[in-house]
Amino acid sequence: MKPVLFPKTPGFRLVGLLCMVAMSVILLGCDSQMKAKGTGAAEVQKDPAQVPPLSAVAIREAQRQLAAVGYDPGRIDGVLGKRTRTAIKHFQVDEDVAVTGELTPEVAGLLKRAYSRQRAEQALKNEHARAAGASHKLPDTPSPSYEADDVYVYTDGRVETVLRVGPERTLWETVEGNAYTAYRNFILPPISWKIGATSGENQIKPAAGVKWPLATTENVIFWVGSKAADEAPDAPAVWSGRWRCKAGGAVKVQAVAGWFNAIAIQCNRANPEPGTWKRRTWYFVADVGHYVRRVDVMQGTGRKVTVDLVAVSPGGKGWPPAARGGLDWAIQNALDSGQQESAVEWRSSAVGAMFNIRVKEKIDVSGDVECRRYGIERTGLDQVRLYPAIACRGPGQDRWLTPGLDLDAVSPSSLKLP
Repeated sequence: MKPVLFPKTPGFRLVGLLCMVAMSVILLGCDSQMKAKGTGAAEVQKDPAQVPPLSAVAIREAQRQLAAVGYDPGRIDGVLGKRTRTAIKHFQVDEDVAVTGELTPEVAGLLKRAYSRQRAEQALKNEHARAAGASHKLPDTPSPSYEADDVYVYTDGRVETVLRVGPERTLWETVEGNAYTAYRNFILPPISWKIGATSGENQIKPAAGVKWPLATTENVIFWVGSKAADEAPDAPAVWSGRWRCKAGGAVKVQAVAGWFNAIAIQCNRANPEPGTWKRRTWYFVADVGHYVRRVDVMQGTGRKVTVDLVAVSPGGKGWPPAARGGLDWAIQNALDSGQQESAVEWRSSAVGAMFNIRVKEKIDVSGDVECRRYGIERTGLDQVRLYPAIACRGPGQDRWLTPGLDLDAVSPSSLKLP
């Protein structure tokens, strides 16, 4: 292509020079935009392997926050191990996000916000307590306490396992495979349930929550509405009458699992349906963290229906098999000795707690089966915990079996008080 020639007159030379400068500016601008676009693409396609791994300090902080908001990460050691990943999964389930068990920036952000909310709520509670004055402080009373994999057996045949424990809610599963979510505050009905192919939920008013009765000297009053999952979304819940609950004084109660120092918590329902309970009394034992007896008085007939706790079996979540076997051996050894109140001690470095097994008195059952009460007292962790239980052994059996948990054991419903 021939070069463009401009006339040699001064005017045309100036015009030509201006055109060449304009073209240079346009070309330089285009080149800059292309370089900018190229740089952006390189950043988007950055190799994930180049992202630095989480530091032990960041993991330790996440573990501390998980523990503070009610999820057990195991040891606070800055290592993203199995228990920490499991705790992250449980947190992700409750936050309704993808369940991966990974400590991503998004998860860390959610966790930080949950921790901040928890601290703010606790600060507000402390402020209210200070404002109320020393004469109006809430009594320092324990609340129900549960641990994952613990199993509870009752005289009505129920066998329930704790699947997951959150700050306020606990997920339970029955031996039949049914499941329900409930508050730690066991006077409240399940939040949601699934029984076979049916499911549903309960609504509680006031929605702000109901106090644990031992944390107040006043009546706890609320209403409960139930709704099945297969009902239309706009279908109203079926509301029961008013519930009025209050904690009483300390009482000595004899249940199937033994004698206990308990606190009676009584609830009354206004206008219950015929054949349902109108008054329900729980006998709560702080060292067990649960009730050992529940007594219902039925509407219309006044008939009493009593359900007792038969056994609480430590789940040993995260224990190595050798530790689980060691505790079972100690329990069998104590029961074989038959020496009442003579403690058999067992501990394991893998568990970090001391267990004292104490054999109690015999309990009568039909036939040639021998049954004994016993208790496991755990010390050395956050609190002293008591696991009451009953074990039985029939003719030809070389092991003590727990009703409701072991094959060939007697039925829990066969255990009655004299």
